[in-house]
Amino acid sequence: MNAVTRLTPGANGPLAGGQVRAAVAAAGGSIDVSAVLLTTTGKVRGDDDLVFFNHPAYGGVRLDGACVTVDLPRVPADVAKVVVAASVDAARPGVVFDGATTPWVDVDDGGRRFQFTPAPLTHGETVVLLAEFYRRDGGWKVRAIGQGYATGLAGLAADFGVVVDDPGTPTAPATRAAGGATPPPPGPPGTPATPFAPSAPAAWPAPTPWPAPTGQPVQPAPVQPSPAWGPPAPGGWQPAPGSAPGGTVPAGAPAISLEKVSRTAPGLVDLYKAAGVSLRKQGAAGLRAAVYLVLDHSASMSGHYRTGTMQHFAEQVLGLSANLDDDGVVPLVFFSDKVSLIDEIGLDNYHGRIQALQAKLSWGGTNYLPAMMAVIDHHRATGGAYPAFVVFQTDGAPFDKRPARDLIRRSSNLPIFWQFVGFGKGRHLKFLQGLDTMEGRLVDNAGFLATGRAPGDLSAGELYDQLLAEFPIWLSAARAAGILR
Repeated sequence: MNAVTRLTPGANGPLAGGQVRAAVAAAGGSIDVSAVLLTTTGKVRGDDDLVFFNHPAYGGVRLDGACVTVDLPRVPADVAKVVVAASVDAARPGVVFDGATTPWVDVDDGGRRFQFTPAPLTHGETVVLLAEFYRRDGGWKVRAIGQGYATGLAGLAADFGVVVDDPGTPTAPATRAAGGATPPPPGPPGTPATPFAPSAPAAWPAPTPWPAPTGQPVQPAPVQPSPAWGPPAPGGWQPAPGSAPGGTVPAGAPAISLEKVSRTAPGLVDLYKAAGVSLRKQGAAGLRAAVYLVLDHSASMSGHYRTGTMQHFAEQVLGLSANLDDDGVVPLVFFSDKVSLIDEIGLDNYHGRIQALQAKLSWGGTNYLPAMMAVIDHHRATGGAYPAFVVFQTDGAPFDKRPARDLIRRSSNLPIFWQFVGFGKGRHLKFLQGLDTMEGRLVDNAGFLATGRAPGDLSAGELYDQLLAEFPIWLSAARAAGILR
């Protein structure tokens, strides 16, 4: 075992120059660990330089739980130091560090170990800078810090130049999705959004054939050429010819019969029935919609995939879709800081599908805009026979907050409803709550559901009741606004 050097505030020591690992711990309570990449001015180069639970890797710095690993040779040349911090939730009254919960850090570079415990934090601190790795004479050193703040992670981020979640302050520049259009800045608060009229991006690519649990390849239906699509024509959106809601199905009946679901996907019958009950309670029996499922594949979501929560959630959405759409298929988007995979899940291939599809994907950060643009492009490319009901699952706010808000505003004239579903701690979901209530839209086109830290504990009936709470209201508003008929 490496010899341990115990540091005092301000003390430093040399590092070998390879990978260095900083493990943070505290007695009692839960803490969030983060790292900040800083230039010689003591500021970040951009918002990506804050590495935290929703953006766990950047510039040679990786966060894994309460451990920060810095690959020193990979740190960009214009980064002078990397600071490691621990924080509690400043928004929760009374939750602060104290003498019993003051965190400490153990630094190991493979050759030497350093340990540092700050003086007891007894003045209402909610965040503390523990240590920094900094360049010196062509090499790297570690220094103990021990500086506490009472402003939480948001205050720390602001001090280092990271733009916090302020609707009036730009964050990162809008990201141009591949083939899509970069949204322009929104107008003054409270004014209707600029109509969304993207340039014609490439059609959604056909899903890559993936071995189903039976070993047989999945052969998705071909995607039709992308039609032109702009603001709604006078008179509003209408179903495509021959696909009017209902068709040969009796009025008020589910899109797919119970007999077919029982034959094709017997394991989904209970979910299908529960979704039907919720639709009838909402007065929406016989409703038709194209259901989409967008799944967060950022690093903080790994536990939900590992435990099967994401597979179960997808099955719940598929059970709802069988009531709303007669094709028996839900288009899937996996996203992190980009679109990771586009595919589908259906009544005939749902067993183990989510785990199989995501197994080869890498974990990343969180950006909403690319995934949202992918849904818009697909709905256009397939003709938009039904209005889209998009179940957008995530466990936290994105880095592209302002572009995501702007896209919600600008897509409010489209036949698309965004139903956000937040997993995890409430403090990580405040941004999603804001999407549900923000101004400047033609109609309210977004809803929000918080499932808590254990999404699987929510019964199917409760989930469907909450998922469908706002969608019928949006349908009425969209018809009144001329978006739908």
